[in-house]
Amino acid sequence: MTRRVVVTGIGAVSPNGIGREAFWSATCGGKSGVRRITSFDAADLSVQIAGQVIDFDPLRYISAKDADNVSRTVPLAIAAAREAVEDAGLEPAGMSLDERRGIGVLLGSGECASAASIPSLPRPSVPWPARSPCTLVFAGSAT
Repeated sequence: MTRRVVVTGIGAVSPNGIGREAFWSATCGGKSGVRRITSFDAADLSVQIAGQVIDFDPLRYISAKDADNVSRTVPLAIAAAREAVEDAGLEPAGMSLDERRGIGVLLGSGECASAASIPSLPRPSVPWPARSPCTLVFAGSAT
């Protein structure tokens, strides 16, 4: 049996806009979300710019207790998923379990490393500026 998939809602949390409207407006307007790194001390890095999601309050999506124990990716993903479900006009609280099980959300993320894991990574013998930017992503995805 062939099952069809229909995209009915979109959510976005990105460096150039939080929310689908802000994201789409910035994208269509050619606005970049890449700027000087401010979320951590990048003084030792040869690259001083990145696409960071700024002005995002994770406590709107998770508890303060959870915020101390999960990667920043978790509330970002929850925010985007909630927006997509709302954009689709769905109200999961009023749906049966079987109906909720029929909802799917596809997420994409370019950040997998937890900011909490960065200081705990051993300093490599090769200086950070010479390392691949994927090092932190791969190191964080194993946690």
